[in-house]
Amino acid sequence: MTAQEQAALSTLNWIMENLTSLASIAYVTAFGLFLFYIFKRAGSMHFLRDRAWRLMGGKSDFLTPELQKLKLESRELEHFRFEFGVPAKSIRDIELFEQWVSAHKISLKDVAIAKEYIDWTDYTHLKTKQKNLILLRKIFKFFGIITLTFSGLFFVAAIPNHLMASFDDTPFFYISTKSTLLSLFGGNSVDSTECKNEDRLAELSQNSEFPLYRLQYICSVFENDDQLKSLNQSIDEQKTAALSLAIFFALVMFYFARESKKVTAAQKIRETLEGERSAVVD
Repeated sequence: MTAQEQAALSTLNWIMENLTSLASIAYVTAFGLFLFYIFKRAGSMHFLRDRAWRLMGGKSDFLTPELQKLKLESRELEHFRFEFGVPAKSIRDIELFEQWVSAHKISLKDVAIAKEYIDWTDYTHLKTKQKNLILLRKIFKFFGIITLTFSGLFFVAAIPNHLMASFDDTPFFYISTKSTLLSLFGGNSVDSTECKNEDRLAELSQNSEFPLYRLQYICSVFENDDQLKSLNQSIDEQKTAALSLAIFFALVMFYFARESKKVTAAQKIRETLEGERSAVVD
């Protein structure tokens, strides 16, 4: 058993021995992240305090009508903020928002998506922020395409069982445990069988401008078990690195796609508002 296999087995045994503890930590972390999400979206967690208060035997309602009204308004405000993602601070803000949406026939879905690009400072005159939305959308789309391209390239690079390598005096080549490609798109390659043919090696060296002694060294790798094991390990490491980069660029691409969607929704809202102003002027 190799050192790498022993390390993997040791890690697996540790995970199995501490599975219950790890599951508990994962549960607590997930629950904490869920509460943080609620607090970030709703701006408060009165509902949780209400449940804790009732659990300890406290009464759920105030006897004073004015206090009960304030409580119900705060819970209604919290529910509204969580439901629509609108950072309203009072019931009056909610009423003004509802009037704005109804008067301009704006989609609640567009508002929820574009909320970061809406100016919420004055609910009597809601509008989009003064940003160049068209330019932002182009920027997000451009970088989205770039990251998608890189993600695709690294996903493709993670598929072959070849290690990309080079010497100081050679171009890049792609070696596996059975053959070596001297060019990614060319037809020049050498395997363990061709390595035994000196004439074939000389021909490849001439056609690909690849030094003959380097080809001979590559051929020696196919006959050495230790070097083949080392090569396999390097191939696995390269595939892992390529896959990690592919996933990273895919996540970045989703971020740009999400931001582009926000800007598109904000642009739609702006066009709706500006179209109505133009109609009023005409």
